[in-house]
Amino acid sequence: MGSDDDGHVWDPARVKSAALREALSTLEEWAPLRVPVLLVGERGTGKTTLANFLRSMSPFQKAQGTNWPTVVCGQFRVNPELARSELFGHVEGAFTGATKVRPGLLEQADGDTVFFDEIADIDRDTQRLLMAAIEGRGFQRLGDVKVRHSNFRLVCATNRSLAELRDDVLDLDFMDRIAVFVLSVPPLRQCREDLPDAWRLVLSRATRSAGISPDGWERFVEHVTLRDAIASHPLPGNFRDLQRAAYHLLASLKAGRSEDRIVDGAIAALGPRESPRRAVPAASELAELLPLENLRAQLDEYERSWHEAALTKASGNKSEAARLLGVPRKTFESRLRSVGRIDDPDG
Repeated sequence: MGSDDDGHVWDPARVKSAALREALSTLEEWAPLRVPVLLVGERGTGKTTLANFLRSMSPFQKAQGTNWPTVVCGQFRVNPELARSELFGHVEGAFTGATKVRPGLLEQADGDTVFFDEIADIDRDTQRLLMAAIEGRGFQRLGDVKVRHSNFRLVCATNRSLAELRDDVLDLDFMDRIAVFVLSVPPLRQCREDLPDAWRLVLSRATRSAGISPDGWERFVEHVTLRDAIASHPLPGNFRDLQRAAYHLLASLKAGRSEDRIVDGAIAALGPRESPRRAVPAASELAELLPLENLRAQLDEYERSWHEAALTKASGNKSEAARLLGVPRKTFESRLRSVGRIDDPDG
């Protein structure tokens, strides 16, 4: 059984979808190698669950179980020195408050797997120090001159795209080291066959984590209306959407609400559906438009229109326009130039 950092669970033995089976199979192939793995996927897709699975299948684990070196990188955003202290350790007097020697996480992880959750939050100076440790050149505790070594396996996760990581987030040399193997974690909407089991396990676990287990919660595991709503929802937050629905359901059930209100509340808690996107024409429809005089020119015009629309909505701010299109700013600017739009000064 795997579990991610938000308490969502799924059972690898019960996986049915081709997308998730392929992901697990790939991790099994990579498991024996002491080579870094980068897990890329949307928020709430269970990247920590997959990291746990990878570790459980590999020789790089000091002991069975989920108590293993995990770094939540978001805590380092405002204090990079904390990252270096946590990862590499420090000696007494290395900084204000360092009253005793403390081994770092990498030192303690010798022979084990280290998991970095949201690696994009690590600052570039720490990236370079970590790169040296990955390469076997060692590391130093803060305030110490002794070079230490640790034989660990690195697994990282991010909800950023690879293009974003390369564009302006990670040092490219560092990215080369941590992205030897890259796994794209499928979102739940690509794993519809697994949704019934996912909902069952999330709801069951919610009764424990919420500290309540009201009578009758089991009947909502296979409630037809609720099941159909989950199956047809885009679930942009993936497991987090299911968890939110489970907590709302339990609260309403505990309060004695009617079944209809309980179900309606849980469905509403899944969150708003994404705006429907314009459907891509079928191949048969496109065939009727052939031959084209210049496909590239038409594609450029289509892309130019999207960029113009984004700039208009963002009042000319390129960073905001890039966000609206879901691409890094550098990519946005590059595409502006390639489709022939005048590159206005930034707003």
